[in-house]
Amino acid sequence: MTTGPLHLQDLIGMPLGALVFVAVGFLFGFLLERGGFGDGRNIVAVLYLRDFRVPKVMFSAILTLMAGAYLLGALRVLDLTAIDTPHTWLLPQLVGGLVFGFGFVIGGYCPGTAVVSAVNRKLDGLAYLAGLVVGIAGFAVAYDPLADFYNSTARGAMTFPGWLGVNPGWVLLAAALFAFLFFGFGNRMEAYWARKAAASADPEPAAKPATPEEPRP
Repeated sequence: MTTGPLHLQDLIGMPLGALVFVAVGFLFGFLLERGGFGDGRNIVAVLYLRDFRVPKVMFSAILTLMAGAYLLGALRVLDLTAIDTPHTWLLPQLVGGLVFGFGFVIGGYCPGTAVVSAVNRKLDGLAYLAGLVVGIAGFAVAYDPLADFYNSTARGAMTFPGWLGVNPGWVLLAAALFAFLFFGFGNRMEAYWARKAAASADPEPAAKPATPEEPRP
């Protein structure tokens, strides 16, 4: 059996493939909005341990993809080694992750969720996209002085199975266990904040005034 990644445009042709890609993009944006990803408050609430809907959706999608890829690889339908793995430049990507993290905390969006927010005419999403454009332009202008650092500490294509020297199934099992524990922690935190909100919304009734005792005969 011929194995390898499945390229939709090779099966149905590019004009129809482009329509499928657009339809999938619209569906993806719709699901992001329905999942609450278009509201920066829902995303930032994760950082305050108040609302875990965003990481729950993300972990569910990641685990579904990991399990599907591993199963297809085990059945020899998909050649996992043929899937392109982005290369690692350790220090530049660590710095980029910090910059992205600060922007995520301040703005409450990633680029994709900012687009969803902007489509809904939310000013914070539009401001985030404007900042994204300014940041891209600024990096393009400053690329030459940063080129040496940008291309430093190359590590090639790194994967957890290759780095740890284990079968990909063990990585899938570890990811599933982590997601299970994380979901449990998230449910507990959401229940805690729900109880706290309910307690503040329903204050204890005021004590009844004491009635004077009747005089004894």
